[in-house]
Amino acid sequence: MIGCLAVSPGGAVRYWSNIKHESVFIESSIDLKGEEAVSLVKIEASRCILATSTTSQLTLIKLDQGHLTCQLDAPGVLSDIGRRMSSFIFGAGRPNLGGNTLHKLLVSEEMDEPEPTLLSLTGSQLQKWHIAYDDSKLIYQLEVERMFKECVAESIWGSEIDHLPALKVWLLDMELTPGGIVILGAAVNEDQSQDMYYALGAVETKGTETPVGLASFNVSKFMQSYQIK
Repeated sequence: MIGCLAVSPGGAVRYWSNIKHESVFIESSIDLKGEEAVSLVKIEASRCILATSTTSQLTLIKLDQGHLTCQLDAPGVLSDIGRRMSSFIFGAGRPNLGGNTLHKLLVSEEMDEPEPTLLSLTGSQLQKWHIAYDDSKLIYQLEVERMFKECVAESIWGSEIDHLPALKVWLLDMELTPGGIVILGAAVNEDQSQDMYYALGAVETKGTETPVGLASFNVSKFMQSYQIK
C-alpha cells in the first residue's frame, strides 16, 4: 500500500494512506504567516519537515495511526534549526523575509551516523545538521557560493574572482550523490558577454570535518543569453 503526503504553497496539508483511493484522505492546514511552503522532506517513516522560502517557518508533520499532526516551530529539533538558520542567514535580529531564500533541503542517512542528516542550501551557504527526535546539532556551514564562484572564474575565464568584478553566480539546486551532494549553479560575466553558463559542483559532505573546497567541478556545454527582467 502506497501513501502520499502533499502540501500546497499556502499550507494546506493532505494525506492519502492509499493512493488507489483518491477520495479517502485526511487534511489539515498550517498558518505560514504570509510565507510559502517550498520544501517537504521525510526525516523518519512518520515524520516530515516542511520549510518555507526563508526557513524562518519550520513545521513538523507527524503521521500516527491515521492522525495528522502539524507543529509549527515544534520543540527540539525544529525550533533549534529554525532559530539558528535564521540567525546564520539574517543575523540576530528579525529575519528579512525579502532576503536570502531556501534553494533546497535534503535528508541523507549516512552509514556511520545513528541520526539522519539534514542538508540546507540557503542563500550562499550550505549547512549540515544532525537531527534527532528531540535535539539538533549544527555540524558545519560552508560558504559554498564563493567556492562555486572561484571555480567558475578559473574554469571559464582563467582568472581569479577579484579580477572579475562583474561576475555573478546563482546557486539553483542540489541533489544527493553517493559521496555527498552535487550543486547546480549558473554564472554570467557581463564585462565579457551576456552568455550564461551552467555548472555542477560536487561537495563531499560525509563526516564532521568542514569541506575545504569543491570535490569536482564541471561546466555544461549548454548556455543561454542572460536577460535582466
